[in-house]
Amino acid sequence: MRNPHAKVGERERKELLKLFQKSSANPTDLSFVFKNLFSPTEQNELVVRWQIIKMLQQGRAKSAIARQLKTTNVTVLRWAQLYEKNKNTFDQLNKKSR
Repeated sequence: MRNPHAKVGERERKELLKLFQKSSANPTDLSFVFKNLFSPTEQNELVVRWQIIKMLQQGRAKSAIARQLKTTNVTVLRWAQLYEKNKNTFDQLNKKSR
């Protein structure tokens, strides 16, 4: 249910971020938010994005990542560029998720 015409401001983005931050203290709450706020397709997209980041951290080849995750090279390249710009932050997040 994507609506490219929906107008969302910074206030609404901050409100959603606050929801995630408060939910993160309780895994059950966070799981509920994740499962109910995102469609199965959106959930899958988020999981694939995180897997791309993790595989890039492992030094895997971009083409191998695309093949294994059954996604496009363009998607992997886009996330590889974002990873390179924010490598330290992504590395810290990955350490926290273990």
